[in-house]
Amino acid sequence: MGDALDDWVLEKIRLLRRGTVVASGIQRVEQILWPDGIFMTKHPKRKQQSSTSDEEQQQEAERRAKFVHELMIEKAPATIVSLVGQNEYKQCAEDLYFFLQSSVCLKQLAFDLLELLLLSAFPEMEKAFKQLRDEKHIFGQYTPN
Repeated sequence: MGDALDDWVLEKIRLLRRGTVVASGIQRVEQILWPDGIFMTKHPKRKQQSSTSDEEQQQEAERRAKFVHELMIEKAPATIVSLVGQNEYKQCAEDLYFFLQSSVCLKQLAFDLLELLLLSAFPEMEKAFKQLRDEKHIFGQYTPN
């Protein structure tokens, strides 16, 4: 069954790499991010839709954070907790919870997902990404003219 599953997955990957599929994906992303040719955060319709106040948004964010915290710590899977221990699991889950909320983590996750998406669509870019990773220490350095 393993070979049949591998063949099926490879066929789906080949279908996703077709030019028309990649082009339609790019077009869809463009429609989402630039409706009517205006970036979504500056679109006039977005201003009208955001009728919720900052206080309501803050309350919603706090409610979601509490829900995630409850799922990760208070309603932890018993098998994992018994395997690693209550205190160790709680400390690890809290560390993970606070790390996942950091802006650095979210930005890195977004960049990694973008890289994976581009590499799956354009495998010939692998050398460019390898060069980018090898020379990342150069980026952000100030070189006077």
